[in-house]
Amino acid sequence: MRKIYIFTAVLMLLMVGWAILAYSMPYINPSRRIVEDFSGVPLRVDGWNGTNLPPKIGDLKILSTASILSRIYENEMGDQAWVSILFGLDLGDFHQPEVCLKGTGLAVTGSKIVTIKPKGLPAHKAALLTLTHERGEGEGVMLYWFYIAGRSVPVMGGSKVRALWDQMFGEGIKPSAKVMVQMFPIYDRDSAEKLVIDLAEKLEPSMHEVLSKEPRYEPSDALIKRLERQQNQDE
Repeated sequence: MRKIYIFTAVLMLLMVGWAILAYSMPYINPSRRIVEDFSGVPLRVDGWNGTNLPPKIGDLKILSTASILSRIYENEMGDQAWVSILFGLDLGDFHQPEVCLKGTGLAVTGSKIVTIKPKGLPAHKAALLTLTHERGEGEGVMLYWFYIAGRSVPVMGGSKVRALWDQMFGEGIKPSAKVMVQMFPIYDRDSAEKLVIDLAEKLEPSMHEVLSKEPRYEPSDALIKRLERQQNQDE
């Protein structure tokens, strides 16, 4: 009988603890989106020219606090790299790309940690994946890292815990970001790996400046309405 009382007491303590934790979590307003057009990230950097792709309205509806950069860069040899940034408030929107790739037809066949050395910034680690298409449509590479809790990291792990702690007991809700540089298909893996690292190192100083400044906000549906109006005008 005594064991039942002890078990009940422990269960009650856990429930109280979870209630306190839930009460302490700051409210993330899903109707407020970061205003960022990423114009501070140059379309032209040494050896590369970029073209903006419009964000998908479906993605913006799901990622209600986030702004998204989607851009194709091409170098003088005709190699193309897709650069994307997810910049938002809700940590629940940020996942390791290995998780997001499920169901896309792409599979991870290799991974390693590399060092990125952007000019004027501290070197940091990033993850580099080797990808292959399930239908045998070629091989690709993806370089990615996160800006989270004031750090550039290749995996969220402890940094995500730290960010949640800061949200509850520190400075409150701060934006986080996921940066990806991808080439697919590729013809030479070693060359492709060098190219994505080269492009990342050239773009990161401006990325860091954009992602570090004090964000502005607007209603979450404002950007969606602008894109819908633009689509209607184009039709």
